[in-house]
Amino acid sequence: MNSDIVEIWSTKIAEVAAPEEVDFAPLITEAFIQGGNERESLFSKQQENVLGGFGGTEAIMLFPLILQGIANTAQLITQILSPVSPIKDIQSILNEMKDQHETTSFNQKRMEVLPEEFRTSLKNFLEIFTDEVSKSGLPKEKCEIAAYHTLLRLLEEPSGSICFVKEVSKSKK
Repeated sequence: MNSDIVEIWSTKIAEVAAPEEVDFAPLITEAFIQGGNERESLFSKQQENVLGGFGGTEAIMLFPLILQGIANTAQLITQILSPVSPIKDIQSILNEMKDQHETTSFNQKRMEVLPEEFRTSLKNFLEIFTDEVSKSGLPKEKCEIAAYHTLLRLLEEPSGSICFVKEVSKSKK
């Protein structure tokens, strides 16, 4: 495991997709990659006491679900980050979708600027990633925004981020 890549990219992604968990993102990623009980504990619900409330609520951390989304879509991400990818067009589309609060059933007209293979990869990535993050209990729109932010961050530096995606996707279950 390349701990520098894990630390740098965990932090970068958490900053935009799960800011409340940014301080713990590298440790969460290391546990996720390690697998076993460490990974399993990331997905257990924790009891949270609500100030002034009766009893507690169950909460699940968002960042492990983001990592699971990355692991489940690693092949799609790799294609989107490839050197032949129309990265600037994809970034523009994602930014417009995020700004317009569009859902994954986005405007197909906007997507027509992309070659078919990238249009399909992007659509599949957004759907799979959003489904994974929705296990957090967040509304679908917030899960989609986490997907947009994560992919936008990865697109900022494809050569570096692809190493991170590979580390996360080869993690032990």
